[in-house]
Amino acid sequence: MNSVTSNTELLNLRNVSVRYEHHDTSSWSLKNIDLQVAKGEVVLFCGASGCGKSTLLRLANGLIPHYFDADVEGSIQVQGKDLEHFNLALMARQVGSVFQNPSSQFFATTVEDELAFSLENQGYPVASINQRIADITEQFSLQDQLPQSIFELSSGQQQKLACASASMLNPDVYVLDEPSANLDAEGIAMLRATIKRWSTQGKTVLIAEHRLYYLNGLVDRVVHIADGQIRDTMTGEQFFSCSSHTLKQQGLRSAHFTDLCCSPPPTSEFADSYQLSPIQLGRNGQMWLDMPSISFPKGQVTTIIGANGAGKSSLMKVLAGQYRDKGVLNDNQTQWRWRALQRHSFFVSQHVHQQLIADSVLEEIQLSMPEPSEQGAREWLHQVGLEALADKHPLAMSRGQQQRLALLTALASERELLLLDEPTSGLDWRNMTALSELILTACRSNRTVIVISHDPEFITKVSQQVLVLESGYLKSQFDVSADQGQQLLAELRSFKKISALNT
Repeated sequence: MNSVTSNTELLNLRNVSVRYEHHDTSSWSLKNIDLQVAKGEVVLFCGASGCGKSTLLRLANGLIPHYFDADVEGSIQVQGKDLEHFNLALMARQVGSVFQNPSSQFFATTVEDELAFSLENQGYPVASINQRIADITEQFSLQDQLPQSIFELSSGQQQKLACASASMLNPDVYVLDEPSANLDAEGIAMLRATIKRWSTQGKTVLIAEHRLYYLNGLVDRVVHIADGQIRDTMTGEQFFSCSSHTLKQQGLRSAHFTDLCCSPPPTSEFADSYQLSPIQLGRNGQMWLDMPSISFPKGQVTTIIGANGAGKSSLMKVLAGQYRDKGVLNDNQTQWRWRALQRHSFFVSQHVHQQLIADSVLEEIQLSMPEPSEQGAREWLHQVGLEALADKHPLAMSRGQQQRLALLTALASERELLLLDEPTSGLDWRNMTALSELILTACRSNRTVIVISHDPEFITKVSQQVLVLESGYLKSQFDVSADQGQQLLAELRSFKKISALNT
């Protein structure tokens, strides 16, 4: 935690309410918020998906009202000045932001150009830009990646670049929205070290997050938001002394990695399995995926784990038929090549906002249904508590709500093979649990689910088979049963280096 926290008030919200949909009095995202943040304070905002965390951060970095069109009531002051006195250019010099999806905030195509962009945009001289790039690349260990294309970076590498880019202007405030989403253990350790560095530099850090354990010992204060209002405020020490049981009752995730346990669901009644042919993917003599034949039990959840860049997404794209003439999936009755895989599988990417295309949530569900039905779509929405949002535009929902909608479109498609890439990013404990139950319900009707995940709580809840990938190769493959759950926990112990900091 920050030992240099001052009494200087950096952010002051008094009786603030925000809504995105004008003239709809029932759609306030924030209601009557009173909040003061001191300079140098590290504050964690937690709460259920869609509770208003991201909206509050958008007030802090000026995206509301200068970018997002919203009604704002109440008083908002930054460093003693009303928010309307700041424009986005001025806020950009004072606030560095890291979004849920880092790729959405990049402007350039290479790492070096992305680092230079903000200083070039502010008119800094070339010599100053080059010196700052040298300083930041050393801090974040990016020297070898400077010429690399951003599009070739893994999710964890992109997150590191986003943090480095936010640091280029040396702002006083950092705003992080779900920064650990899609990160592996090494990436989360990097994120923790970055937040700690900013804190020791006296920076103010505001974090909206569902994964909590890696923040133990870093935050000065925790603000719990529920239904657009502040439910509770406590010190970081008080919050992280709460038991996992207490936090889960409030819909929050565990604050301690050491509480992780494995209780695998029962295996399927279906004895058959799919068999994937050996796969090799590479270019110019460089192989990035080299897989032997792999079996996927029908009616079960197979979870693919491994570090960022291990080849998990490439394997998933093969199963989705996205590589022409690569991979054949067969069982005792049929054989699916890449075109057939496209017809029989439903792929939900980690960037769900890119595949939600309808004008309303209700329409989005019906687009995937073999026989579209409004009543049927409403029944699907009811299962995950989204029925009240049926008429809302999918892209106007929170990240967690979009994740649930994307899974529903996959389930409603009635396709045999469901492929889910990081389905729990942006989900609180209750919604993660509900999504897990939906997946297992689908398996009981002989749907086969293949999941990529870095979420230990989710992995231990749904996995029935696990594939461990490392540097493009299959490191191990094993079933998860009551007496083999310890093997899965052993594979997840790479997170131990983070939780050890918190015990």
